[in-house]
Amino acid sequence: MLSKKKFLTDTFFYGISIIFNKILAVLTLPLLTFFINQSELGIFDFFNYLLLFFGILVVFGQDSALGRYLHECQNDREKKALISQSLLFQIIIILIFICTTWIILKDRIGNESNNDILLLLILLQLPAFFFINFTLNLLKWSFRRNAYLILSILN
Repeated sequence: MLSKKKFLTDTFFYGISIIFNKILAVLTLPLLTFFINQSELGIFDFFNYLLLFFGILVVFGQDSALGRYLHECQNDREKKALISQSLLFQIIIILIFICTTWIILKDRIGNESNNDILLLLILLQLPAFFFINFTLNLLKWSFRRNAYLILSILN
């Protein structure tokens, strides 16, 4: 019975955290539309989704695999080794992705249009996006609710 209660409590807590984060995103929409026009908002939204797509493409399920194998570790030393290996692997993949994208688009980015500058910003945001998601997942899997809630709201 205790595991069912803990499961329901955790599901409720993390679900409420995600819902609260999404509500904050919806509430900021009127603020964004007040300061930027509709076409700029469309460009901003496109590049925001591009960041999410790149994030998913680069991580390619590594975070879910880490969550699955983390609970099979016998002691803290094994957990730390698994987390370090996953983090290092994902950092290498992100660096390869950013460098490859930069090399491919280097000639095109020389024009320095607004969209090219936004694409550069997206590439530079990718590591921060990755580290925030990696940290959120670790906090969720280690059941550190307060830290998870604070980081998800600040995100």
